[in-house]
Amino acid sequence: MFASTSNTLFNAFQRLSRQIRRASHQTIREKGGLFHRQAYLLHLVAENGGANQRDLAEQMDVRPSSMTEMLMKLEQTGFIARNPDLQDQRA
Repeated sequence: MFASTSNTLFNAFQRLSRQIRRASHQTIREKGGLFHRQAYLLHLVAENGGANQRDLAEQMDVRPSSMTEMLMKLEQTGFIARNPDLQDQRA
């Protein structure tokens, strides 16, 4: 009994996982696709629950100006929303 319920649950989870992956891939395709570094950047942002631009540039070993460009492209395509750091007094 337990094995059959466990298998059913596992199979349902696998189907759901595939459906989520397909839907996310479709969304990415519709938005013009992502380059590997952009996907990695999204991973870093998600893993850290958001992050500041300086830390992201350091983690990816890129110039801050390059990080600005990458983030602007992700924001323009709707993958991220950028918010000002309330602790940073710069405009």
